Amino acid sequence: MAQTTRVTKALFQLSDACAWVVFFFSALTAVSTPFINFVPRVRPAESELLLASGLSLLVAFGAYLLTRHRLLGLPLVLVLPVAFGFHSNPSATAAYLVSATVVFGAPFVRALHEARASGAKAS
Repeated sequence: MAQTTRVTKALFQLSDACAWVVFFFSALTAVSTPFINFVPRVRPAESELLLASGLSLLVAFGAYLLTRHRLLGLPLVLVLPVAFGFHSNPSATAAYLVSATVVFGAPFVRALHEARASGAKAS
């Protein structure tokens, strides 16, 4: 049982490290999007900039929840392709969704499996 706990801990540590990276870049994007003009000739409308900033803030909040081992953060982090505008590239979106689901979801699946196994032993 100790070996499975170590694997779960390692998965949560990897998930936490990735979540902090997502948090940092999402928070940075949320703060900077309304102020930085990325494409000088074609500036998006203010409402689009605020929407992108709000979505980035939502992703940052989801990443923070994942660092606190809250499963609610997973669907919020999966909003990232929409927040950063690469939703028009299906292969990049699919790659992100699969990798984020594996990296952030695997620790929760392992923890659920361990909890059920320990609950079955106790019964």
